[in-house]
Amino acid sequence: MKTFEVWKGGTLAVAGFEEVKSRRECYYVHDRFATSADLVSAMDDCQPLAWEVERAYSDFLEDLSAQLETARTRMPMNVKQVARLEARLESLPEDETKGARDWLEAIPARLFKGTIVKRITKWFDDPPNWGEEEDYIDHFYTAQGAAMSFFEDMDQESLKLLGVKIVEGEHPGSTYFAAELRCSIEQANRAAKKADLPVRFVTHRSAN
Repeated sequence: MKTFEVWKGGTLAVAGFEEVKSRRECYYVHDRFATSADLVSAMDDCQPLAWEVERAYSDFLEDLSAQLETARTRMPMNVKQVARLEARLESLPEDETKGARDWLEAIPARLFKGTIVKRITKWFDDPPNWGEEEDYIDHFYTAQGAAMSFFEDMDQESLKLLGVKIVEGEHPGSTYFAAELRCSIEQANRAAKKADLPVRFVTHRSAN
C-alpha cells in the first residue's frame, strides 16, 4: 500500500519519503578531482557545482583584498609585498563566471588539493540547497517528484477514478510539475478501496 500526503492546493507527495542526504546522490558528475582541469570539466556538466566554485573564487578575492589592506596599513609598509598583492588582485577578473575558471587553471596543485578539493568534497557531502538547486535535480529525488512519477505510470482510467491529475507546468516556462488530487481525500480513498487500488491519501501534517 502506497500512502500519499495531500499538500496545500492538492499537490501530492509520498508520505515518509526520505530525500537525498547528500549532493553526491543526485548529481551525475564525478566527485573526485585529480586536477583543476577535472573540476572545470565537471562544472560544465553541473551548474550548482559551478556556483560553488564561483563562491570559492569570490572568497579568495575577498581574502586577497584583506591581505592587501593589512599590508598597506602595516608599518613599516612592505612596498614589494603591497605591489605584488596589487598586481595579483588586478590580474584577476571581477566576473565570477570567467574568473573562477581562470583561477582554477592557474592555481598551484598543492593549493588545489589542500583547499579547493577539500571544500568541494564537503559540498558533495552536504544535502542540496533545494531552494537554489531544485531545477537541476531530477524530480524523483523529492517526495513531490516521486509521487508524480508513481502516478505517471498509472493508467488514465485509474487516475480519473481517484481524481488525480498530472500537472506539467502551470503556464509556459513554469517549473511546477506535480500530481494533484482534484477531489476530497475521503472521495479518493473510497474510490481506491472500491477499485482495489493500493493507494491511500492523508492530509499533510503541516496543512491547515
